[in-house]
Amino acid sequence: MLVHSNIRGAAGPLFHVRPTAGVPIYSQITGQVKSRILSGSLRPGDQLPSVRELAVRLAVNPNTVARAYQELEREGWVRTERGRGTFVADRPPVDGRSARELVGEKMELLFREAQDLGLDRQTLEFLLRQKLDELWAGAGGADDRSDDGRT
Repeated sequence: MLVHSNIRGAAGPLFHVRPTAGVPIYSQITGQVKSRILSGSLRPGDQLPSVRELAVRLAVNPNTVARAYQELEREGWVRTERGRGTFVADRPPVDGRSARELVGEKMELLFREAQDLGLDRQTLEFLLRQKLDELWAGAGGADDRSDDGRT
């Protein structure tokens, strides 16, 4: 059974969790905040939902949200102002390594969901190659090298 809880933003779900994903909920939250910052949908100075509000809307323990926010603050993605809330940091730690980590986390969630749906490795590899081919064809034929020159 697939269970999603989410908070909606102006353009759709802002945060969601999958308790059955095999990834800790606090990690799902931190990954989504980082992803939203990297994509620009959360900008420096934007306020995140309060711990209590996010916990209620996602139907999770407030300690889980607090842990996610503490980790994000420790890593420099957000700042907390006592009595005011949690805000996207003015200069979040955006580098290539962070982007690769985020993509890796998203891929892990996707692969676990595919397993939950009963897809075997061969089918998943086929779908992945098909989607990559579509993406690269639509991007004007960019080569297959990563940003650090590896293939």
